[in-house]
Amino acid sequence: VEANAARLRGQLERSGISNARVSRDASGTRELWRVRIGPLASVGEYDALVERLRGLGHTDVRLAAD
Repeated sequence: VEANAARLRGQLERSGISNARVSRDASGTRELWRVRIGPLASVGEYDALVERLRGLGHTDVRLAAD
């Protein structure tokens, strides 16, 4: 649901993660709203972000190439 994705984006921003955005993905059989963070400059930055997100309780973190 778009509102849930927007709410998550707001939570991330309040936690200091300012490069998050909401995008619509209708490529499958149902519409999905994704929260994407980036771009990231390095693997080290990605690893640090994953740990930070896990610390915030977000465990379903995936790397995506745009």
